Amino acid sequence: MDKPSLEDLAKLENLEELEKELDPQLLEQIKEIEKQIEIPQEPPTEEAICNFLVAQIVEKVGLDPEDIDIDEHLSAYELESIDVLPIIMTIDRWIGKRISPTLLYNYTTIRTLAERLAEEADVSA
Repeated sequence: MDKPSLEDLAKLENLEELEKELDPQLLEQIKEIEKQIEIPQEPPTEEAICNFLVAQIVEKVGLDPEDIDIDEHLSAYELESIDVLPIIMTIDRWIGKRISPTLLYNYTTIRTLAERLAEEADVSA
């Protein structure tokens, strides 16, 4: 798989599936980007995850933080899979649990995604 769409990501049960199908150069590029994202030091609460997601979107699309609506559909920010995958991988490390890319399909706003990820973090604790 060359460059998966967000819809492609949403169909996968886990990142391992994606890693097997991705072009090795693209996978290496994604992993290099992910290494540059700092894991927050605070516990992965809903608010902390929400703030992290906003900060990542701001960095990727060049908007001001006040222009990000946490109740807006994520597709409004025109993120590509190469933007989203490193963020997912960083959240995996932060909460200590592999999360499914399908969460992006099921929880389509920053607020709902942060709520669900906080639940995942709490379960893994």
